[in-house]
Amino acid sequence: MAWAVNGTPQTLTGTADTITISDQTSTKFNIFLEHKLNSGSITNDLRLGNGSVDTAGNYSARYEQNGAADGTNTSTAYILGAGGGGTDAEEGLLVGYIINISSEEKLTMFWGCFNNAAGSSNAPNRGQNTGKWSNTSNQFDNIQFDDAGGAGGNFAADTNLSAFGTD
Repeated sequence: MAWAVNGTPQTLTGTADTITISDQTSTKFNIFLEHKLNSGSITNDLRLGNGSVDTAGNYSARYEQNGAADGTNTSTAYILGAGGGGTDAEEGLLVGYIINISSEEKLTMFWGCFNNAAGSSNAPNRGQNTGKWSNTSNQFDNIQFDDAGGAGGNFAADTNLSAFGTD
């Protein structure tokens, strides 16, 4: 199994509400890496799609932050970003995996760490999520992180999203 860059990685040159890779080749196994920089409070929510990003209530997720009790979302328009509920103005790094078989729901799992506050006396936050996109007709070829929760913030310049895939 050889992993290869899948789609054109995106690095923002200014603020934006979304960061998207829309030119992916549909592959069964996928990894994504996201380095997010915020210019305000923002939710960091995952959406997938075929041809365009699905914004309907076709997602569900389970999430946890810093070892707290699990939370869940069902029939939503996104998979809540790693770390779970609420918004933050933290720098963060996400690493995730997605299975992408056309006749199956697309299962995701990802982990993140987030800068809680500057200085060595402040420990970073951590989060983990599992989720699914309920589409059983197509493989996805679009991946997007956005401010779906409407927190009013933006991704800052230099936020980056990269994807890798293999069959």
